[in-house]
Amino acid sequence: MIGAGVAKHAARAVFFALSSYGLFYFAYKYFTPDYGGTDFYHYYNIYLHPWDFHAGEAPFVYRQLNATLVNAVWKLGLYRPEHISFSAPGYDPSLFFAAVLVNWVALVACATTVAAATAELARESGESWPLVGGGLVFFGFFAQQGVLAGLSEGVSWLLIAVGILGWTKRSFAVLALVLGLSIVQRETIPIVFGAFSAAMLLMRPGERRFHLAVLAASLAAFALYVALRLKWAPASGYAEQLEPGSFIRLLGKWRRLASADNLFQIVFTQNLLIGLGLVSGWARLVGKPLGASTAALFATVLALAVVGVGTLIQSHNIGRILAVLTPIEAALLASGLAALLPHPSRPFHAIRPPAMGSEGGERAART
Repeated sequence: MIGAGVAKHAARAVFFALSSYGLFYFAYKYFTPDYGGTDFYHYYNIYLHPWDFHAGEAPFVYRQLNATLVNAVWKLGLYRPEHISFSAPGYDPSLFFAAVLVNWVALVACATTVAAATAELARESGESWPLVGGGLVFFGFFAQQGVLAGLSEGVSWLLIAVGILGWTKRSFAVLALVLGLSIVQRETIPIVFGAFSAAMLLMRPGERRFHLAVLAASLAAFALYVALRLKWAPASGYAEQLEPGSFIRLLGKWRRLASADNLFQIVFTQNLLIGLGLVSGWARLVGKPLGASTAALFATVLALAVVGVGTLIQSHNIGRILAVLTPIEAALLASGLAALLPHPSRPFHAIRPPAMGSEGGERAART
């Protein structure tokens, strides 16, 4: 049974790798950080010197998990010499290759994990819908522009995917591991699972113990990140992000978002979230509303948007902050479609909501 499970995950990973390695080659060949990926210049020295908290500015220098992987690949000499668009003087193209490669491998692993999470959420859907869930990760707006750009998004999306898989299995150990790693990877990950668990706590009080534990672990992880940034390994840069006065002041200037450019950057880049909203509305119209997890996700979107407005001078980057939710959106969108559309072997009239006493009904009720 274990061997069969491993083989299934491996087969999915191979499928996603074969389906997407063209995206990896395109990003390495034609992408240049000067257009939409200038954060690479912040990461470059950090990639050369991982775990040196003086190698770059905050918050970039605290994303050490990604930096460690990129440095390891670079030192292994995994590099394909190629005439590429990115040719800035003083920047090693082999390090750029390592950064894009790590993010692509992480994206494939993320898609594989999302497929597993989709299978947990839609247990009787066969293999097609898990593949749809994993495939949707590559269709997220920022998969090409944000992940396959040599930054830190790939590993962050992977941690989010592992976390949501742990949540579907109600595994606190998995979530605790993700939250622990998030301290040295991405500060928004504890916010995601903290907001998600808080919303679930309100909507599913029957699982109070589990959601309280996840909420407490999320708060602890974020507190440790703040301690790392302010006390244990302080680095210069964007200090106002952790100042309550600055947070409140920027929230009061929310009108700066009212521009056509910001509307596109924040709203229209969230293609999977828009899709999930449409599917959720469709489900209500046909009398099959999606589970509490979908509502919890929208609450998490609101929480992340507030954090973005209160911490970012450049408000158009809020879209990239929200993009970290892509793995959760993909799993919920695929499982939502699986609940509404007929199984390939069954006609529409054969679809019936699961009885509340059944295993499927109980799973639908708690998610």
